[in-house]
Amino acid sequence: MRLIDIKQALNIAWSNIQTVTVEEFSDNFRINNADKLKIALDKLLSIKFIKLNDSSIYPIVVASSSESILFDKRKNTLSTIADLKKAVELMDRWINGYVPNEQDKETVNIKLPKISNFDVLNKVANELRLAFSTVICEYEGGKIEIVQFDHGSFWCVIKVGTALLLFTGLAWAGAVVAKKTIECRSAYEVYRNASARNEMLEELKRLNKAQIDIVIEQEAKLIQQEHFSKEDNEQLERIKNSILNISELILKGTEIQPAIAAPEDVKNLFPDFSCLPLIESRTKKLTENAANNQ
Repeated sequence: MRLIDIKQALNIAWSNIQTVTVEEFSDNFRINNADKLKIALDKLLSIKFIKLNDSSIYPIVVASSSESILFDKRKNTLSTIADLKKAVELMDRWINGYVPNEQDKETVNIKLPKISNFDVLNKVANELRLAFSTVICEYEGGKIEIVQFDHGSFWCVIKVGTALLLFTGLAWAGAVVAKKTIECRSAYEVYRNASARNEMLEELKRLNKAQIDIVIEQEAKLIQQEHFSKEDNEQLERIKNSILNISELILKGTEIQPAIAAPEDVKNLFPDFSCLPLIESRTKKLTENAANNQ
């Protein structure tokens, strides 16, 4: 998990838990704003700041639909909540001073494949350059600028200037091609495991490559039409190479994500890498929309 994700979770947890108030009575006490406490606990659980086994209050708070909850004083819950508030406040203060500031709408997060040595790092850096820099830098105002490497992880934060839509289009196309490649490889394995003849396997390889090439061509033409003013065969080839390189990086474990604070409409431009088998080509969607509008 990225530190910037942990920072965001702690920010949300602290902004909610600090609104929780307590009223004490003789044998019990009441927590007010329990719904805010639930939000805070959910965020703390998501970053493993707390664990279900260690939190006696979590099941009670989650099960309640009321904004106020009564607790028995004899169960030390009051001190647990007070200690938790103090711990979250301290961690929130620390991480906001340690982790760099918020990202803007030009920012993109790239999860790198596992890097074990400098040779692999150099290879991945070159693959990323081939995948994005050539096409992005052709776009007016587009750039690839490394902002930072996220602390303690394989995440790289970059700025793309005015080329965010072009960048997300390339990322989406790369994900579509990666999905198609996985499908073709799976089909090949089925035939290979069924002891198909070598001639049949070679023919299947050829057909699979032809299918992937068609998808790359379609995606590249759409990107060129949407982001560049004229048809240029050399440029089209660069876009195709970019898409192919991105798909290969994705197959190795690369992910391309929006800025943490990106609005929902921007986040929706990025492929969901947790559901890669479900991603659909934008060329297919545009064709369907055109047919529906006729």
